[in-house]
Amino acid sequence: MANLGSSSTAHMDYAKKGLNFISKHKVSFLLFVAILLSLHTHWMVMREWHMPTYGNTMIHIASARHVIEKGDYPVTDYSYGGGIPNLYVPGYRILVAVLVLLTGFSLDFASRFIVLIFAAMVPPGFFILGKRLFGSGIGILAAFASVLPGEFLIYTVRPLPQAFGLILLPIAFHAFYTKNYRAALMLAFAVTLVHQEAIAFLVGGLGVYFGFIILHLIWKVMVSRGFDAEKHSALLKNLLLGILFSMLVYLIWQFAIIGHFNIFELAQFKNHEGNVVSMDSYILKTGSLIATFAMAGIFVCAGYFLKYAIGDHPGIPEELRPGLRSFIMFLLGAFGSYFVLNNFSLSRGASMISISFPIALGPLGSFEIGAISLFVGLFGVLLLKILDRSENYLKFPNIAYLFLFALFFAGFVAVKNDAIGLRVFMDRFLVYLQIPLIILAALGADSLLEFVKEFPKRYLLGKYN
Repeated sequence: MANLGSSSTAHMDYAKKGLNFISKHKVSFLLFVAILLSLHTHWMVMREWHMPTYGNTMIHIASARHVIEKGDYPVTDYSYGGGIPNLYVPGYRILVAVLVLLTGFSLDFASRFIVLIFAAMVPPGFFILGKRLFGSGIGILAAFASVLPGEFLIYTVRPLPQAFGLILLPIAFHAFYTKNYRAALMLAFAVTLVHQEAIAFLVGGLGVYFGFIILHLIWKVMVSRGFDAEKHSALLKNLLLGILFSMLVYLIWQFAIIGHFNIFELAQFKNHEGNVVSMDSYILKTGSLIATFAMAGIFVCAGYFLKYAIGDHPGIPEELRPGLRSFIMFLLGAFGSYFVLNNFSLSRGASMISISFPIALGPLGSFEIGAISLFVGLFGVLLLKILDRSENYLKFPNIAYLFLFALFFAGFVAVKNDAIGLRVFMDRFLVYLQIPLIILAALGADSLLEFVKEFPKRYLLGKYN
């Protein structure tokens, strides 16, 4: 009996030590759990008799085999009967070939193994981006949220270059946001040579962010006369360098393969490949949980901007500020309701059953152009005032919200590019929109947790004290 008692005591001591270790390293422990969950969801690639083969996976293996057997990269594609220019950038295919040459793995096993490497990299990538933007708590929530979207799983569970691009993008955005431009340019180069859609989203996100900085610069020069040459020029120069560098690397590749720089001459643009994204498909591919919390995160960002813009504005009486914020949030909600009730569409033919005003995109009449111009102009004035409210605009936390909004806006436009006449790869860009949606969902979930924690203190305990 004495031995049993001492054994039980020893077990309790080990448990206490384990709990103390987890408590001291809880962020690392939770990140490790998120990585295990990601590996679990991707483990199907090892259980199947043959790895998932839909989505051009075997075409990439054919090119990797060509590299292994012939020692060069094929400039003609193996798809559609062969004989056409191989427009796929070579990064992923060369990675598979190098792994096979270094390890002796078969092409089949190497492709499966790469999926597991990608799976282990998904949560850390979102963790470092979320942590840098809003802190460790958001980083951990983003790491767990990255395991949930169905579309993200579909693209990363298959041995595809898209998966490699999705892994690199959060890390690349982190490098640009932290102004680590040597790493940023290296990552931009890697993303450019991994997949065309990935570099399009990288350039789009940085481009929107660049546009916001330009707006702030114009406002500072023309209105508030507070231009900070050192602060603005360094940020703009490095962002522009990253954008132009990425575009140049890809265009050189395209010119080498097909002899011209015009991407609109490619078959994908001419044939308008891709499917329109409806609200149903958005919810299905994003997941109700992430979609809901991401919407909450969007309202958190909007609320922050509004509070920052009018919270201490001397021209707005104190008693009117809460009402004004509520009214603007109502307009945002009204616009969102129009968007939802019209099946994720902004077209003129959409149903008008909504509490909001109609917005039309496409061939526009003069009245519609005027109304939309006024709306965009007012939004621009509000945004500029937000940017000018503090000398620390280019510092945390203001720029974090703006950077996240830039990524969301770029992804949204990519998914709905049919509304502006491009109509190419709308459904394929949905998985890239999920990058900012995952961070937004973490932000929304964190705000909800904070509300639940503070509600008893503010509204219950305070009422009876």
